[in-house]
Amino acid sequence: MNAGDLGRYLSYEAVQRGKDGEQFLYEELSRRLEGTGLTVRLAAEENHNVPFDLEILEGDRILVGIENKDLAPTTQGTWIKKAPKRSKTSYAEKNHIRLTLTTVTRRDIKAIGFKEGLVNGHSLIFDYSSEHLVKRILAARREA
Repeated sequence: MNAGDLGRYLSYEAVQRGKDGEQFLYEELSRRLEGTGLTVRLAAEENHNVPFDLEILEGDRILVGIENKDLAPTTQGTWIKKAPKRSKTSYAEKNHIRLTLTTVTRRDIKAIGFKEGLVNGHSLIFDYSSEHLVKRILAARREA
C-alpha cells in the first residue's frame, strides 16, 4: 500500500497520527541508541512499500522491524490483520529479520510500549519501559 492508497482507507487525521507517532518513536530510539553502532530508519518514510514503520539497522543489515501504532487516550489496542500481517511476516523472512516488534506510542504522555511479534491486543499488554525496549533491541544483535 502506498501513501495514495492510505487515503482511501484512513482519514487524514489517522494518517497524520501515525506519522507523528513514527516521528516520536524515531527521535526517542535515535537518542537512546546513539553510540551503539545501530541506526534507526524511518522505513515507511523512505519507501511506502516497506511494510514496517521503522527499522533498526546494523550496517546494511535490518536487525529489527518495528510496526508502530500511535494511540489516542481512548484507543483500546492494536489490530494488525490479514494482508498487512502477511506482508510484514513475508518481508521479515525475505530480509532475515529475526526480531519484529509492535510498539505503541502515547505522545500525550510521552510513553512508548512494546511487545515482541506482530501483536493484536489491548494497550495494557505492552511493556512501557523504554529501558527494556532498548535492552531488547541490543539483545537482537547477539541473537543474529
